[in-house]
Amino acid sequence: MAWWCSLLRANRMTASIPADCSVDWQARALNFSHDLAKVGAVRAILPLAAVFWLGILPGGGAVSLIATQAVAGNGPAPSELVEVPRRTDGQKPSFALDDLAGVQHDLSSMPGRLVLVHFFATWCEPCREELPALQRLSERSEDSALAVFAISVGEPDERVRRFFGTNPLKIPVVLDRDREVAKKWHIQTLPTTYVLDRGLEPRLMVEGEFQWDRVKAEQLLDAVLSVRQDKPAKDGR
Repeated sequence: MAWWCSLLRANRMTASIPADCSVDWQARALNFSHDLAKVGAVRAILPLAAVFWLGILPGGGAVSLIATQAVAGNGPAPSELVEVPRRTDGQKPSFALDDLAGVQHDLSSMPGRLVLVHFFATWCEPCREELPALQRLSERSEDSALAVFAISVGEPDERVRRFFGTNPLKIPVVLDRDREVAKKWHIQTLPTTYVLDRGLEPRLMVEGEFQWDRVKAEQLLDAVLSVRQDKPAKDGR
């Protein structure tokens, strides 16, 4: 019997979706968030964050490098870009995924550029708000060799196409239909964003909402360069 796909935490609402959760239950979670939106007072103190449960235990050893404060004084705690420990297997996670037009985008073709890899779902309300901010960051960074990819996790093509039909983006949106890429990248929460150095090594990450409008590509590059290259890995990550 399917179980309800949402839970409350101390200062935020999360939508917890098991790996085998059906499309129907994802839709119910989205409808639940819409019901909450009608209650303004609750929504003001319980901003929605989406958690995509993939059965992967969280890693540790993160060091906060960049934090963005909420605009309102009584808003949620700031999200933070934290350091990603080097993997013990020495392999860099990658992807080669199609967009809605069937054009394949291969991360390995991006060496020499700072890259943001953003995992999202269209039913995730914070993701919806964050995508335009990533678009604006990309536009502000045209001269800094920054590339941004948005990866839709586990959604039907038609749902993604319908969403971007009314919310178009210029940054590449690619489809992780079977969630295999999300699993390889150890994605537990949506949205999650990785920042890769120019050698395509993941150096920073943020889980949950992040105010990309307050960040410049130069700041990201400085933060990436400040990461210790010899930091030991934990739990194979």
